[in-house]
Amino acid sequence: MEKSAGYLAKKLPFSNVLLKNVACFSPLLLKQPSSLQMIGAVVLNLPYCNSAETDDGVLREWRNYQKKEIPEEFYIQDKGQRADGTSYVKYKRVDDYWHKIMQLTDHRGEPK
Repeated sequence: MEKSAGYLAKKLPFSNVLLKNVACFSPLLLKQPSSLQMIGAVVLNLPYCNSAETDDGVLREWRNYQKKEIPEEFYIQDKGQRADGTSYVKYKRVDDYWHKIMQLTDHRGEPK
């Protein structure tokens, strides 16, 4: 995913709607109301995904995703305090995070 984002950043202008909205895939934006609009914009700007049925399905899934309590260990690699007293957080790669999200199942063992 990082390589894809890098490619998009090189090839698309910073004003590109798709490039602006892929930030919704950050785990830090999970609970942000704006992430729902961002994922909607992503779907609208992807070829072959732009249909009312697809858009409704993605938005429904995104709302379900926003309701989940995701453990910090899914996206935080390390956090602590430096010797000078400042705190730090080191995040995991976004593709590692999404791999874990895609492995989640419901009480019947079905993918969420």
